Amino acid sequence: MNRTASFSDTRSTRPTGYLRPTWQEAVAGHLPGSWRGERCVRWIDRLPLAAVLAVYVAMCARLDNTAFIDEARAISAGRHVLLPGTAGDLGFTPPGVAQLYPVAAAALDAVGGLHLARLLSCVSVGVAVVALASAVTRATSSTITGLFAACAFAVTAPVVFVGALATPDAVCLALLAVAACAAMARSLTTAAVAGLLRAAAVAVAYVAALFVPVVLLAILFARTGGSAPRSPESPPARLAVALAVAIGSFAALQLLAGDEVRRGLAVTFRSLGAPGTGAPWGAAVLDIGLLVMAAAAGTVAAARTGTRGAAACGLLLAGLALPLVHLLTGSATSFDQHNAYAALLLAPMAGYGLAVLSRQLFRVIPVVVALVLALVPAFSRSEALFHQWSDVSVVMADIEAHPQPGTYLSVASDAFAYHARAIPDVRWEATSALYARGATAVRRAVAERRYQVIVLRTASTAGPDQDVLLNALTRSADYEPDPLAQPTDHVRDEWLVYRLVNTLP
Repeated sequence: MNRTASFSDTRSTRPTGYLRPTWQEAVAGHLPGSWRGERCVRWIDRLPLAAVLAVYVAMCARLDNTAFIDEARAISAGRHVLLPGTAGDLGFTPPGVAQLYPVAAAALDAVGGLHLARLLSCVSVGVAVVALASAVTRATSSTITGLFAACAFAVTAPVVFVGALATPDAVCLALLAVAACAAMARSLTTAAVAGLLRAAAVAVAYVAALFVPVVLLAILFARTGGSAPRSPESPPARLAVALAVAIGSFAALQLLAGDEVRRGLAVTFRSLGAPGTGAPWGAAVLDIGLLVMAAAAGTVAAARTGTRGAAACGLLLAGLALPLVHLLTGSATSFDQHNAYAALLLAPMAGYGLAVLSRQLFRVIPVVVALVLALVPAFSRSEALFHQWSDVSVVMADIEAHPQPGTYLSVASDAFAYHARAIPDVRWEATSALYARGATAVRRAVAERRYQVIVLRTASTAGPDQDVLLNALTRSADYEPDPLAQPTDHVRDEWLVYRLVNTLP
């Protein structure tokens, strides 16, 4: 049947008698006759994916908080490139090439503030959703599989979290997804484009280097369209072109950026293996637990039917690799953001599993109901993730009301430095740098009246080092607590602000 034909034409070729209309035909039946035709068919077919995107945008739009540390650092790095000297010494290594995403984020922030910079992430994940649906549809020759894969990806909490943050992760996800979509095509040109996009993804976020081999191998599992193994457009030939372009592009980037790329890659991979205790299994279950279950079901179904079982197992293992590294080492560095990358690899098999269930065990409506119910944990978990850092607006209002030039000390120095850019002659330092010098250095800093304002938290940052600082501030006649009108909550975690009131030597 020709998909581009109008619904009235397609029904005329069917046997006589009553036939239950498809949902596309039911929608078209309520439209004016002048609207029906080829364009109507195309737009009606896009309605489900458009609904998925609308739900995703709504979930991202509801999330609001002051700047996350990664957002503040990305924009600071971009300002440092655009306006050398304004940001000073960054004190950290950006997660990607500073001349790429940080510059874009800083430019958007300068025009429309943090919300405009976050909008870029929301749009980027939307592009990733569309590209994922297209890639899976091409790989499986099933529109419903591509739609389910896109839906499973979009309703995963870390994906919603990343889409509402002004960090390079969302742009990197879009580049990887579009590269996979290009890999499903059957020409050398699209293979070259796929290789270029993979190199760009690594440049935007160094962690993407872990997923480049997976996306490259997708070319081998794309439909060959009848091309001979030795033809110029065969999968091996396209893989060679994509690999050559990716390596060449990344080599050119290293020549231009110098040691920045090598240092960034080293810091990224070293942080992944750094031992810690901050990545609980419970958080992983809340983040991607349902997606892993659906992907495992899809992998089993693919293996039982013999439909590219090796590729299915490879995608499942690749999707689980990065979360398992975090969980086994206990590293919490960018744990939730990295789960969004895992979701991109797990979603195709989750979509395949849901499509199999919709045809056999449950039918479509119960599967759709299950996806709708999946919105509940995605809604609550993404909300929790977006409020895991403290809202600095209460303190910022107090600082802006009583500005004092000088050096400020804070547990959230990056976020405060971002929001206090309009206050002249203010420099922020992190408490962690002071604590690293020892208790004696902490007491000396208070005795020497080194800071104009010191901002702490009562519970979330409490520890032996903070106790030393609080004791020194309590005994000092030079600092006084600044009472804040702040809301209380069940954990009683509140801001503590101490101001320097005696500036005499």
